[in-house]
Amino acid sequence: MKQEVFIENMACNGCAATVKERLEGIPSVDRVLIDLEEQKAVLETTEKIHDDVLKQSLEGTNYKVKH
Repeated sequence: MKQEVFIENMACNGCAATVKERLEGIPSVDRVLIDLEEQKAVLETTEKIHDDVLKQSLEGTNYKVKH
């Protein structure tokens, strides 16, 4: 299943790499594709990831999940 997540403050390749690494650390996430222009991540998952889990994965960074 695919899930789009919009991320605040993601502006460069370094930002994208950090966000990708954090999101790939979520157990049911198989793959993460980052779109810097749209400031979003597209997750390929085995199940829907709840917003709380997404937010928690980015804790301690400057990036936040947009609603």
